[in-house]
Amino acid sequence: YYTADGARTWTPVGGKRYPGWTSALFLDVEQGVLAGQSASFARMEGESLQPARSDWQTGTTIHAVAGSSGRLWAVGDNAQIFTSENAGKNWSRPRTDVPGEIARVWDLYSVSAVGDHVWAVGRPGSVVLHSWDAGKNWKVQRTPTPLPLLSVCFPNPRMGWAVGAMGIILQI
Repeated sequence: YYTADGARTWTPVGGKRYPGWTSALFLDVEQGVLAGQSASFARMEGESLQPARSDWQTGTTIHAVAGSSGRLWAVGDNAQIFTSENAGKNWSRPRTDVPGEIARVWDLYSVSAVGDHVWAVGRPGSVVLHSWDAGKNWKVQRTPTPLPLLSVCFPNPRMGWAVGAMGIILQI
């Protein structure tokens, strides 16, 4: 839905119907990116949804979208990470150093980006995935908790926080 009168009335957005959205990132008042269940990516352009292209694993959920420096990031089930350099029209998978057997049991729930730095957290919460060079290289950083981390926020490249299950708050 969208509103053009300060939320007094709402109008359905036109376009293809999707199974459910879990995340949105609005780039400005006319365009945004939506991501969600069953590997759904779409762009909101004005008053309609346009499908986006990706090879996200069918049947899995995209949990979060973030952006920085003209690049968008999306994360989700099975440690999937995607990036877009054209405002969400096309999504590609950067190379990561996460072994396949770990990726199958690691769900990423949140992503934060500042410049070329990207952080992703999820379940298990015992690790944070970090790239300092726009996804060319990744490092797994350990945390003191196994509890799922549900959200991550970095206001600058040197300091960030993650929050998660049972009220856990970590400075990263």
